[in-house]
Amino acid sequence: MSTPTGMDFWRLSADLTLVQAALLIIGEDPSVAEETVLKSPLDARPAGFEATLTALKRAVETNELRAEPGVRYSLDTFEPEPYPPLSKVAVVDLQNWLAKRRMRPAFFFPELDSAPVPTDLSPSYLNPSSQYYSSKLAAAVRAWEAVSADPNMITGTTVKQAMMSWLRANAREFGLVKPDGTANELGIEEVAKIANWDTKGGAPKTPGNS
Repeated sequence: MSTPTGMDFWRLSADLTLVQAALLIIGEDPSVAEETVLKSPLDARPAGFEATLTALKRAVETNELRAEPGVRYSLDTFEPEPYPPLSKVAVVDLQNWLAKRRMRPAFFFPELDSAPVPTDLSPSYLNPSSQYYSSKLAAAVRAWEAVSADPNMITGTTVKQAMMSWLRANAREFGLVKPDGTANELGIEEVAKIANWDTKGGAPKTPGNS
C-alpha cells in the first residue's frame, strides 16, 4: 500500500466547499491553494479551476447538486452574506454528479482508473466495476429501458422480439456472445423473457393500428 499524500487526507471529509471540490477535481491540494486561489487574477489561477467552479456553482443554483449555503461576513457590517464558493456539498453527491458528466478525476475515483465511466447515476447492479454486478441482469434492465423509451421499436413486432434485436446489437457489451464471437441466441432469449412486460403475447402491432 502506498503512503498517503497530503491530498489523500481530504478523503476523510464527508463534504467539501465548492472551492475545495473544484481544486480537488483539477488535481490541486486545497491545503495549499484554498486561501489564495480566489484572490489571484484569473490568468494566475490553476488551469481548469475557473471552469470547474463555475460548473459547480451552476449545478447548485439549478438544484442539480444539493448544497448547504455558504456565507461570509461583511467587512463593513460584520453581518453574514451569501457566498456561493463556500457552499458545501456531500462527496457522494459530487461523485454522482461527476460520473453523470463522464468525468472521473483521480481524487474522487481512485479505485476506478480502469473501469468504464458510468453515463448516469447507475446503481451497483448496472456498474461493471461493482462486486455485485450481474451482466445478464444489467442486460435485462438496459433492454427494458431501451425498448420502453422508444415506441417505434415495437412497431410491427413484439416487445420480446424488439428486446432480442436490441440485445443482439449489444451482445458483446453484456457477454452474450459465444466463444466464436457470434450472438448467444439462447442467452439473449432468456434475458428478453425476463425483461418482457408484454407476457400476454398477441400479434405484432402495425403502424396506424392500436
